[in-house]
Amino acid sequence: MVHVSTAYVAGDRKGVIDEAPLAHHIDWRAELTAARQARPDAERASREPRRLEAWQHQASKVHRKAGPQTTAGDVERRRVDWVEQRLVDAGRARAQSLGWPDVYTLTKALGERAAEQMAGGATDEPTRPADAHASGEQAVALPLSIVRPSIVESALRHPYPGWIDGFKMAEPLIIAYGRGVLPEFPGIPEGVVDFIPVDLVACGLLAVAAQPPEAGAPAYYHISSGSRNPLTFNRMYELVRDYFRAHPMPQRDFGEASVPEWSFPGRGWVERRLGLAERAVATADRVVTRLPRSTRTRGWMSRIHQRRRQVEFLRRYADLYAAYAEAEVIYTDDRAHRLHQQLPAEERDAFGFDAADIDWRQYLQDIHCPSVTAPMRHTSPRVEPRTPRPEPAEQPVMAVFDLEGTLLASNVIEGYLWLRLADLPARDWAGELAGVARSLPKYLATERRDRSAFLREVYRRYAGASLAGLQQLVAEEASDLLLSRVSPAGLRQVRAHRACGHHTVLLTGALDVLVEPLVALG
Repeated sequence: MVHVSTAYVAGDRKGVIDEAPLAHHIDWRAELTAARQARPDAERASREPRRLEAWQHQASKVHRKAGPQTTAGDVERRRVDWVEQRLVDAGRARAQSLGWPDVYTLTKALGERAAEQMAGGATDEPTRPADAHASGEQAVALPLSIVRPSIVESALRHPYPGWIDGFKMAEPLIIAYGRGVLPEFPGIPEGVVDFIPVDLVACGLLAVAAQPPEAGAPAYYHISSGSRNPLTFNRMYELVRDYFRAHPMPQRDFGEASVPEWSFPGRGWVERRLGLAERAVATADRVVTRLPRSTRTRGWMSRIHQRRRQVEFLRRYADLYAAYAEAEVIYTDDRAHRLHQQLPAEERDAFGFDAADIDWRQYLQDIHCPSVTAPMRHTSPRVEPRTPRPEPAEQPVMAVFDLEGTLLASNVIEGYLWLRLADLPARDWAGELAGVARSLPKYLATERRDRSAFLREVYRRYAGASLAGLQQLVAEEASDLLLSRVSPAGLRQVRAHRACGHHTVLLTGALDVLVEPLVALG
């Protein structure tokens, strides 16, 4: 049996890690049972009334205008997201409580112990016969080799330099840095980043499989580079930085990306900056969502959304990779190196796996970085986005347009002011504007709570006006102004639908008399 683990199975240990069994007394069966129970527990907790009420409140603030079904859908999305995050947090917390940085490395450690017990190997926690029979494990010992690669990256030689199947650990970081979106990162500059090309791992596995140990005496191997050919974090950064300076990443519509200078300020500094950015985004979001909808506020919301995505990206990468970037550990590979030396000389070119053969400058700048960035460089020419043209349909088609803030750059308060100021002498404008301004906080609070109640409050300002008088004002004063605020692109889309015989509907909260000039569009 050849069991593939990871060198990082050593967890939070520091110093030199030998090719030997892990010393721990964790009951992997108990951990497996608890892990399987975590989802039912989280699902049950997610349905507690206090949580559902909180999500209902949050969703209602966002979707109050869209109706109860949209709100209910968002509540369920929030519940599912909460369950997933709770499981992630539970795994990380359990791993860290046992001395591993994350659940990945913990489960690798538990997997090794399970393999040792199933193979009947001699460990510090021997298999109990009753457990072996109860779980269907082998009662007779099997030869077992446990192989621990370090950070597996693209091929050095085979099947060709740079070959890699999907993104692994370092690729997302390298690409993010090359795009200029990773301004700083926690890490110890003198620490060793233990990369190993995938073809060296494959060759090492073949060599291990060809020389099984005695049954009951498992053998352990590190396929790694840090012991005899160390690459420091700072050296890796310098090589990757120089590569992107010579071969910058393209940015559509923005020329070429410039890469930042890292100063390695430490995890505490990065955490403080991230926390500050997260709070700033949350505050900006709360403020902007309370403002009336308009083209300007939609632009602000878009920028806040982009900034939130960037901060979430940085948080995710800091949480995932900081422990590896700050690892102070060397994995010896003496046993694995002896296997390499035992290969016949004529087979070493094809099947050798000596990490000392790696020239890190050549590997990173001529092989790895070009390979992982190639898909991002082969981009199609920029094509201006075009609104798809409607097609005639055999069945009736209804095209619905939101009027205020989408087709028309206006809102119900602005519409009221158009008519009111047109009917007042100029000397009274200041008083009317001041009155509306004093009412704005109340209007905004009402609109956040109930759109219909907000509209009723605005409509009360029309008290005493005659319908005939309003129609005359619209025809004489507001019609041209209203039409000048219509979006040309939106107008073209409406006309395209009508040319195809579609029914067009304009949704608005304004008085019908105010939008009378647009009746031909609906």
